[in-house]
Amino acid sequence: MLSSCYTIKAPQGSVPKRGDITTDAFGGWIALSLTSGQSSIEGEFIAVSNDSLYVIVGDKVERHAIRDISSARVVLFNTESKAYGAWTFLGSVATISTGSFIIFTLPIWLISGISITTAEASRINFYDYPDYNWEQLIKYARFPQGMPQGMDIIDLKPRFIPKH
Repeated sequence: MLSSCYTIKAPQGSVPKRGDITTDAFGGWIALSLTSGQSSIEGEFIAVSNDSLYVIVGDKVERHAIRDISSARVVLFNTESKAYGAWTFLGSVATISTGSFIIFTLPIWLISGISITTAEASRINFYDYPDYNWEQLIKYARFPQGMPQGMDIIDLKPRFIPKH
């Protein structure tokens, strides 16, 4: 069931939960494709200036000219489809304890659980450039107004991502 649900993911811990987007102080996860054919660049979306885009890759800030970017994807949050799928499975298994009422409870668990899991897995959690322009995507950067005056980019630290 879960393998049939396609969703766009950022590395675990690199984006907030969907409900925390409005209060999260970090930028979304961005993957850039450059016109030079260089492999994809991925990291936290920091800011956009008139001619450049800033991304934290690993623990350092990289600056890329906007004219060199052929496409980009900004991931805002990771969906919770795996968790919903697990709850659907566990709830379905638990219907064994209802005895003969399983003929009623199991279909209810399966229909509602599969519907909710599928809806969550197909939730739009990303935006693509050039489908959306930088003025629309900038609100998902750490600094939507641009790099703060006088800030040394060496001082920027990435979001803490726990090791699993």
